[in-house]
Amino acid sequence: DHDARGRTAWVWREPGAPDLPKTRKNAAVVAPARDGVRGVALYAARDLQPGDVALRAEPLAAVVFRPGDDNTVDALRCPRCACVLDDADHGSAPCAPPAPLETGADWARASPSVRLAALLFSRHAEDELRWDASTEEDDDDEPASEELLFAAAAAARLAGRGESPRDDLARATRVLRTLRRYGHSVVDDELRVVGVALYPPRATAANHSCVANVWPRFAFRRGNAPVLEYVATRAVRRGEELRHEYTDAAAPFARRRRVLRESYGFTCSCDRCFARGRDDVAGLDAFNDARDAAETAIVDGRDLNAAVHAMRRAVGLGEAAYAAPYHPHKALLPLKLGKLLLAVNEAASECVRVLDVAVERLAVTHGVDSRLHRLGADLLAEARRRAAEEEDE
Repeated sequence: DHDARGRTAWVWREPGAPDLPKTRKNAAVVAPARDGVRGVALYAARDLQPGDVALRAEPLAAVVFRPGDDNTVDALRCPRCACVLDDADHGSAPCAPPAPLETGADWARASPSVRLAALLFSRHAEDELRWDASTEEDDDDEPASEELLFAAAAAARLAGRGESPRDDLARATRVLRTLRRYGHSVVDDELRVVGVALYPPRATAANHSCVANVWPRFAFRRGNAPVLEYVATRAVRRGEELRHEYTDAAAPFARRRRVLRESYGFTCSCDRCFARGRDDVAGLDAFNDARDAAETAIVDGRDLNAAVHAMRRAVGLGEAAYAAPYHPHKALLPLKLGKLLLAVNEAASECVRVLDVAVERLAVTHGVDSRLHRLGADLLAEARRRAAEEEDE
């Protein structure tokens, strides 16, 4: 497949790429594409089981959204580690005072991407931000849009390196182009976008698939920027390419294709898109409608019984909407349903059955030490207590 300018936008496995030294920090390896095709891909350096972490990477820089930056942000977070302020695991004070760069009216007004570009501009030499020379050459040949130039000027002004304005603007433009191609949204454990970051080239090498075998999980630790972890959502063989979904795999084919084309500049050729007739469009639409209805009812808070009804449908339809057995949504949806069932005092036996599934999956997708797994385990214990009381009555 090729992008709108005729450049190859999909990469294939290089012969022999997995045959690499076994002693590695991570269980994944970056390998170049073959036959002169530009780009890289990420491969499993060993067999992986669901829940195994194939790769961990710290960001070169990260920016945490503030309320108002994005409509998914519903709490004030520490600008250093993205943990929720006033949470029991963090406390009310940020981990560290803001750097001089991160103060003042200009910083407050700047968009998250401009703030991230300014951090990268100020902290890293230009050669540290070079990913792929061939794609950078293509970018340099492409005239910068007015929007990009305004953003670059804002980032350069924020960084305040004291270099010549022309050089500052050119470098800030290159940094923003790197972000456009390789920047990564940061999501919390409930898959809400809470920031944006740039990770090292090795971590950005994973290509897209609508039938992905890993998902990008973020580890939030007090005092540290969010660490990216690629977690296996099914069994993966050594040498198999590791791919995650750049857009929601539960969206119908036409919507996925449009988002990937507009946001990333390529047309997906994964098995699912190649055989587009495999998509159950009616089923996917019904799933998305049910999930949206459930979330709307939860936020509204006035009719939890309607939320339960919609979430039951979403849980059932979600099993087919997401291919991987341990897709994170397949863990989150039963957890939400279990919470609702307990809230409206539904039969404890159903609560136990639903939360059993949620806890087992959360142990794989999020880890047994995660906040959501602990929450699920507590809810399951409460459901079992209620079930025992019902049997005694």
